[in-house]
Amino acid sequence: MKTITLEAAIRDISLSKGRLNQMRNEGNLPGVVYGAGIGSLPIIVSKKELTNILGSYGLSAIINLRINGRSVQAMVKEIQRHPLTGGYWHVDFSEISMDKKIRTELLVHFSGEPVGVKDGGVIQYGDTTVEIECLPKDLPERFTLDISNMKIGDKLTVADLTPPEGVKILSEPEQVLITVIPPALEKEDEEEQDKPESGAAEG
Repeated sequence: MKTITLEAAIRDISLSKGRLNQMRNEGNLPGVVYGAGIGSLPIIVSKKELTNILGSYGLSAIINLRINGRSVQAMVKEIQRHPLTGGYWHVDFSEISMDKKIRTELLVHFSGEPVGVKDGGVIQYGDTTVEIECLPKDLPERFTLDISNMKIGDKLTVADLTPPEGVKILSEPEQVLITVIPPALEKEDEEEQDKPESGAAEG
């Protein structure tokens, strides 16, 4: 996993809600970094830069927070969103040690088009988030599964994933990631729509 640098500044905890909202409107996002070495440190980061990082690398990204010239290795612990707009409102980071294992979740990405879909089947996704444990240096950016050979009725589970060296998968092996199901439900819906309405007059 590539380490990404994000500039941050120490935030004055005495700032009023009005001032914090003004800073949000200016494109900044208040947050806190938690860790054994720093306790709880209030900071502020660029909302746009953080959004770009999470959009490219997800919540499992290792972020090098540059706080007033000091480097802190961290990961996003939690993001609070505005209840109405859904936009980022506050972010919590957890400090990590590069020589201590971490637990995080990775999304599984799928490549190819299943043979079963070409035959009329439909893709049904299961829980595509997988929990793993590893050292930060061994953290993969993602899991990728080739689904092009899947036929109708086939499924892939966590057991079908091959983790890289140093990575331990904690999710249950039988957890279903993806299934190709027959289009029976779609046909039933179409048949229901074709039926005449009950009680319709004849002739």
